Amino acid sequence: MTELEPFPLPQVLPPQVPHLQVPHLQVPHLQVPHLQVPLPQIIEELSVEAILEQKITRLTELFAAHHIPYNVEKTAYDPVVIQLQAAAYEELLLRQRINEVARDNLLTFAHGTSLDHLGDFHGVTRLLDEDDARFRRRIRLERQGHSTGGTVPRYQYFALSSDIHVKDAFVYRVAKSPLIHVALFSDSPSGIADEALIAKVQAALDAPHVKMTNDNIFVKSAVQRMIDISADFWLLSDEGSFVLERAEQNLTAEWARAQRLGRDLSLSWILSRLMVEGVHHVNITQPCEDILVAPDEAVALGNIVLSERGRAY
Repeated sequence: MTELEPFPLPQVLPPQVPHLQVPHLQVPHLQVPHLQVPLPQIIEELSVEAILEQKITRLTELFAAHHIPYNVEKTAYDPVVIQLQAAAYEELLLRQRINEVARDNLLTFAHGTSLDHLGDFHGVTRLLDEDDARFRRRIRLERQGHSTGGTVPRYQYFALSSDIHVKDAFVYRVAKSPLIHVALFSDSPSGIADEALIAKVQAALDAPHVKMTNDNIFVKSAVQRMIDISADFWLLSDEGSFVLERAEQNLTAEWARAQRLGRDLSLSWILSRLMVEGVHHVNITQPCEDILVAPDEAVALGNIVLSERGRAY
């Protein structure tokens, strides 16, 4: 049998033959504030380049084992290479889908209807207009407080479950007093819980299947601390005064997301939210120090005064 001559392959890709471009997909970086263990091994970092390299290596080994002098490593437009690229991309999509399914079965990462099904498994139903973050928190609280005792997570869970307008709830005792205080923070602009909301939460916590026999529960609105903010700005030379409006919008929007009972308002946090694109320097003139709050207090932003003092030339 005559030995086959090696197939001559060009070393340079001709310009008229396009290289098959395969998108690079990988698992995005995930924020896992509640996860105290490493990511499960089933969630893996993916790279189409690595998958393609594995396929080329495997095919090269098979060709060599069968004494086929066919080189698939020298050209990008070889039919075999193109098929391997397509196969690598299809495998990438499949493995990415496996990653997504795995994440949807973990409370930390599940969202949408997948989170609804996880909640149903734990006996928790999403409230009308409830976002994923709030719903996820209630599921955790239900599991943490799932006992026969009147634990803090249990009362927090039922307070948050009683009405969608309860943004946060803090449960505490004063010294050795038998009275259990529940401070409510609402989703209203002021954060103050009105009488109707307080009464609704009180009724939910007083329900026989919720309250321990010897517990006395007192529901009230959390204490609100209104904090005014003022700052001097120096802008980049080619920016307009609209940058100040953008900085104020960013500050108020970010605080609306971060605002919680017992959440301090630090100067560094304020500064980081005011340093939007187009700002060269910011000097905060009010407040003069970090705002530290008690667990049953909530900070609300009062008057915000941002002044342009100059330009960075």
